Amino acid sequence: MKHISSRRAGVRLVAVVAAAAVSAFGGVAAAEAAPRKSTRTATMADVAGAPPAGFASWAALAAAQTDLYRQATRLQRATGGQAGFTGIELAVSERRINLFWHGGMSRSTAAKVAALAPRAEVRSARYSARQLRAAATKLTRAGTVDGARVVRLAAATDGSALEVGVSGAVTGARAASATRTAGVALRVGTGRAADPAYHRLDDSPPFWGGSRVHNATRGGRCTAGFGIRSRSSGATGLLFAAHCGENGDRFTTPTGRHIGYATAKVASADTMVIPVSAGGRIYVGGTTSSASFPVTGAGYSFAGQWICTSGSFSGTRCAIQVVRTNEWVNITGIGWVYPLVRAEQYYRQNAVGQGDSGGPAFADEGNRARALGTNTAIDGGTQVACTGEGNRICAWRMWYADVPNALVRHNSTIITG
Repeated sequence: MKHISSRRAGVRLVAVVAAAAVSAFGGVAAAEAAPRKSTRTATMADVAGAPPAGFASWAALAAAQTDLYRQATRLQRATGGQAGFTGIELAVSERRINLFWHGGMSRSTAAKVAALAPRAEVRSARYSARQLRAAATKLTRAGTVDGARVVRLAAATDGSALEVGVSGAVTGARAASATRTAGVALRVGTGRAADPAYHRLDDSPPFWGGSRVHNATRGGRCTAGFGIRSRSSGATGLLFAAHCGENGDRFTTPTGRHIGYATAKVASADTMVIPVSAGGRIYVGGTTSSASFPVTGAGYSFAGQWICTSGSFSGTRCAIQVVRTNEWVNITGIGWVYPLVRAEQYYRQNAVGQGDSGGPAFADEGNRARALGTNTAIDGGTQVACTGEGNRICAWRMWYADVPNALVRHNSTIITG
């Protein structure tokens, strides 16, 4: 989302003198004494409202979804690279997995699917994930269709078409131009460029996700995502959003405690790392909460999956459902970012807002957090009242950068709590 007023002069950044150690991530990590933090685990009753229809409690939904998630993860790993694979959807309320497949499925693959995911139902898809990805790549290169800017692209989960959002009115000429370029069936709709989600309040080492971070070099406020550990060196850091700064920028807490210097920026995927002592927990609850969830590990995102976010400006928001995975989004001031996950708040309330950029997107696994992604952007056309702090823009539709790809990109593993 757009920079908020805190990016102008007026943000008070107080330097903290501290001993520093060179990190293998390429930055500097603060080595300072810090107060002991409580590790009391919160419950979903602390942070979420009523569960969706069909579930008596969030605990019941978490139990059902966790079972499906495990099966879906096995399916993703076993079949995701095959030519016929299109996508996976969690039909949580039906306690079922939908596996969309293009073309015939071999007997050996069918047997593997049945063994790995007893709750999976194989459904025919018009296109494979490969075909739709190739079509999307053509449109990102074209940039426009009949004069209209292409602002987002996503494969329909069932593989029936490529969904295209353009900045202008949808006309027959534009739809025809897009179809000729992509070479697959399209659903062309009016969209608008996504806005980056720039911006508890006095965290200390080991730093946790969901805490607020200030860019002391150039201004701006964001939210820390998840603690990660380098596979090569064992050094730790905070994964968060690349649009929150540049390599070498110094980040602090709102009270001026030094956190570290950003490094490993990948603008095209919107991820970056602050090398620092980091832990395997994320803050949940309101904007000044000290309650937290332990992180169980990293996980894939699937269409239909119920998730939560935990931004330092909005607080924890739940009843958010994944709509599309692997989406290309043309973000104002950044350009094309891929792969992103699109999610929408079920009750059309705030999912994330300005200042929540980089913060955790996670799945509840019984008051434990499965790390799914870091907040990237919102759809300003879905603006709603903000939770938490005011004087900013919030929305019910949002995008996040998925964690599994980020871990490969940064050669890291997630830190668990």
